[in-house]
Amino acid sequence: MIKISKRTVEALEPSDRDVDYYDEDLKGFGVRVRPSGRKTYFVMMRHKYVMRRFTVGSHGAVAPEQARLKAKQIISDLAIDKNPTAEMEALLNAITVKSLGERFLDEYVPIHCKPSTQGEYKRCVEFFINPEIGPRLVDASPAWLTALTTRY
Repeated sequence: MIKISKRTVEALEPSDRDVDYYDEDLKGFGVRVRPSGRKTYFVMMRHKYVMRRFTVGSHGAVAPEQARLKAKQIISDLAIDKNPTAEMEALLNAITVKSLGERFLDEYVPIHCKPSTQGEYKRCVEFFINPEIGPRLVDASPAWLTALTTRY
């Protein structure tokens, strides 16, 4: 157990395996030192009867004081049974414009369009829509999107 501060974290040397160092003041908060020298702050707590590791950030990108504040927030979220990774999971599961365009080309176009129109739609999606706005997330709240997902 160490007091996690900038000086102590920078003094930690990598070994041949991952080593976890826990903070002496904040229970569950620690830093992991990888053999490559990469140092990552984490919180190790029990959530719904299962031990879980929540990554706070990498040393350098996140200061130890910021990591401690974020760790306190994660611990308080777990105390009120709130999942601290729910927002990230929602972002990872969100629909992108590119995936919606691919679904349009796979499910709607072959059934409802002539071959020449199919080719034109495919060209428009691949050359104009995907490069410009393909990675953007589609907001799932509009009525047209819920109607689209339930209809087809």
